[in-house]
Amino acid sequence: MKGVLGVIKKDGKFLLGTEAQEKPWKGKWRLLGGQVEEGESVQEALIRELDEEAAITIIVGSEVCIRKGDLKPIDIHILMAEHTAGALVPKLDEVGELRYFSIEEIQNLEMDNVSRSVFEEYGNTL
Repeated sequence: MKGVLGVIKKDGKFLLGTEAQEKPWKGKWRLLGGQVEEGESVQEALIRELDEEAAITIIVGSEVCIRKGDLKPIDIHILMAEHTAGALVPKLDEVGELRYFSIEEIQNLEMDNVSRSVFEEYGNTL
């Protein structure tokens, strides 16, 4: 099993959502994404997840890194992507709020560990 998260960029800002489900990071800001389904590439999974969670269309770019999951021993692929169409509409059973943040604003957010680690390590190069 593997997962995928997107570093979604638009106009120099990054898309994050708050977790709505009962998970340890509920209410914290996080990168959007989810589980890669059988027979699906990580790119296809990210496109599907962003449509489901935020009702947006993206173009997937390069892979930034692979992280280990906090709760499950899975590989989480972190991919760059560009928001190309669609207004932000959160799927409320998964995402509480959606917003774009500058890299400076992200430094002060309460985030899940995986998302935080991506911005701490790669923030200036994203």
